[in-house]
Amino acid sequence: MKTTILAKILTVTLFLSLLINYPGIGFALEISPRTINLGDITKGKPITQEILIANNESQAVNLKRARSSCDCITLEYEKDILVKENQIYTIILKLNTAELAEGKLKKFVFLYFENAKNPIYSIELRGNIRDF
Repeated sequence: MKTTILAKILTVTLFLSLLINYPGIGFALEISPRTINLGDITKGKPITQEILIANNESQAVNLKRARSSCDCITLEYEKDILVKENQIYTIILKLNTAELAEGKLKKFVFLYFENAKNPIYSIELRGNIRDF
C-alpha cells in the first residue's frame, strides 16, 4: 500500500516537472473556465458568461465550431476563427432559463479546434434552477 502511494506521488511529481521544463508537451490551449458553477438561478432570468481561449501553441489554431448540449444555450463566436499564437479569444455564452425545469442544471459546451494538440474541449455548466 505504501509503495503504491509513493509510486503515485513520484509519477505526479515527474509529470509536473516535465510540464514545467518542457511546456510544449502539455495542453497549449487554455480554456477558462472549464466548469461554470452558476449556483442558484432564478427561472426566467437569462445568464451571460464569457469563455476565454488562450492560445499558447506555437502556431495559430482554428476554432471550427462550438456547440452546446441544449437549445437553451447560445454561443456568440466567429465560426472558423483563427486564434493566433499568444492571443486570447472570447466566446459569449448565453443561457435562457425560461423553458428549463426547476431543479439541478447540468449542461455542456463543446469546442472543436483544427491544428490544436487537443481538438475537442468540453465545458460543464452547473446550477440549480429555482422559481423565486
